[in-house]
Amino acid sequence: MKLTPIMEKYVLHWGEMGTRWGVNRSIAQIHALLYLSPQPLTAEEIADTLSIARSNVSTSLKELQGFGLVRMTHLLGDRRDHFESIKDNWEMLTLIVEERKRREIDPTLTLLRECMAEAEADKTTDPEVKARIERILGFMATDGSGAPLPADGTISDAQAEAALRAVLGEELGAFARELVVESGEATGRALTRDHVNLYMMIQKMSVYQKIKLARLGNREARALLVRDRNKLVAVAAVTSPKITEQEIVGIAQSRNVSDEVLRLLAQNRQWTRAYQVKQALAANPKTPQPLALGFVSQLQDADLLGLMKSKDVPSVISMHARRLLTKKGKL
Repeated sequence: MKLTPIMEKYVLHWGEMGTRWGVNRSIAQIHALLYLSPQPLTAEEIADTLSIARSNVSTSLKELQGFGLVRMTHLLGDRRDHFESIKDNWEMLTLIVEERKRREIDPTLTLLRECMAEAEADKTTDPEVKARIERILGFMATDGSGAPLPADGTISDAQAEAALRAVLGEELGAFARELVVESGEATGRALTRDHVNLYMMIQKMSVYQKIKLARLGNREARALLVRDRNKLVAVAAVTSPKITEQEIVGIAQSRNVSDEVLRLLAQNRQWTRAYQVKQALAANPKTPQPLALGFVSQLQDADLLGLMKSKDVPSVISMHARRLLTKKGKL
């Protein structure tokens, strides 16, 4: 691929900005190149275009895939791995912020909580020191209403209700309680057809309000919002601290969610420990194929046989299941 002067200027500047953000220059330049490229590129093409060592390109691509900013793809008739960048700017920003939070903010929160626990047990620590550590911890670990989140990332119904009430405004905030508690637990007014329809209520919300509801609301709210056309809202629903494994399995089986949601599920090691999730992602035709192929290799023989015979999965998946069974001598 040949860079035009404008493309070269953009790539060089993106690399410079990357160093200011604490990102390796080569990683930032590769991301810029893939973002501008109209078609996926191989590692060799990236190395030749940017004059970067092949080993450096390989390492940088793994880092970008870890962020979720770059994904591997394949072209018909070409056995080589190709790479492309996500093009949605909001999605890109969300992934960068989430990954930097995981790498930078979360370890800091862990350290601050350890300091607080040790300070409580250490009578020689000045009370003012304890107070300052507690203030910075409270500032960094909040649920959106200013209240600190528990160390394990869970949130109580009371905290969720307070946070929702703060962002939904006077009209919708009155239903914060009903939007938080699970079915059968609500007291007082219920979200019935006679009073207010949940779907219609969500249509009145701004994107920010939807994101808050997706994070803090109940199962019914998450079930609607995980299918929202706005990817930020859908991602907020599937990463809610209140979501259950049963919901994750249902989402992994669903063909009404975006491939980005399924990609997020597939890349979460905690969720994919469950065999049901692996099986669902492998059988879902909307799961990105490179990720689905990885789960096919982890399935039991009976499920491999089901995939091989299924007409609802891509041919690549059924053929891979057949190869695995043949290799095991089961066919």
